[in-house]
Amino acid sequence: FENPFILSNSVLSGPTTGGTLVTFSTSTISDSDMGAFVCVFGNITVSAIATTHSIQCRSPQSNSNEAIHVNLFIQRIDGSLVFQSASFNYYITPVITKIDPEYMSELGASEIFFTTVEPVSVHTSISCRYGTGTDMLTSYGRYVSQYMFACDVPAYRPGVVAIYVSFNGIDYNEVTEHSFEYIPHATVSFIIPKVVSTGGNDDIILHGTALTAAGHATCIIDGMIIHDTKIINSTSVLCVAPPRVAGVVSVDVSVNGRDV
Repeated sequence: FENPFILSNSVLSGPTTGGTLVTFSTSTISDSDMGAFVCVFGNITVSAIATTHSIQCRSPQSNSNEAIHVNLFIQRIDGSLVFQSASFNYYITPVITKIDPEYMSELGASEIFFTTVEPVSVHTSISCRYGTGTDMLTSYGRYVSQYMFACDVPAYRPGVVAIYVSFNGIDYNEVTEHSFEYIPHATVSFIIPKVVSTGGNDDIILHGTALTAAGHATCIIDGMIIHDTKIINSTSVLCVAPPRVAGVVSVDVSVNGRDV
């Protein structure tokens, strides 16, 4: 027999709970060799499935409660070595305690920040998925700090959506402790008055659509968040203009106190 060459691999990390599908692309494997291989994670042997150009196996549950690195081998059933890869990295899936914000405009284009109990490894490959089934969208994530990571938010139709998080790009876990909602995009149609004093403290009323779809609203004037914003009705909000030098400034409404 002739051992296949390993050309590439799909992923070399997974949760300590196991179950990560690791795929090795290979040179041609003959039909007679299809059932000849096993994978060894550290000292744990698992079955492998071979096709003409690949070998697949699922990581077993780690025998450690901590994040560890183990050697990953591909062997023949008779014990002869086929391939030894780089380390397979077991990580502890962080428990998410907070997401911020919990709702966002249907236009997306910002980030959700996730706070965790367990440390987030700077070496993990973070990604998020939004929605379910054929409507599911995937976005890239990034490491923020030891106990925080963030994911981009794509545009999506209004409504509460499921969020799934992965730390290796393959295994996704639903964030069940916290809900996330897309809401209709707020638009400002006109402002009364259009001119206020540079000293500030003048009331401004903004009129538009979906201004209070999240149950509250925040004015943002010239990039400054105006915390003293009052809802008049579903299409009108009142805010107090801050002191500014003379000139034209932007006026927007945020549905989550951060994004416009």
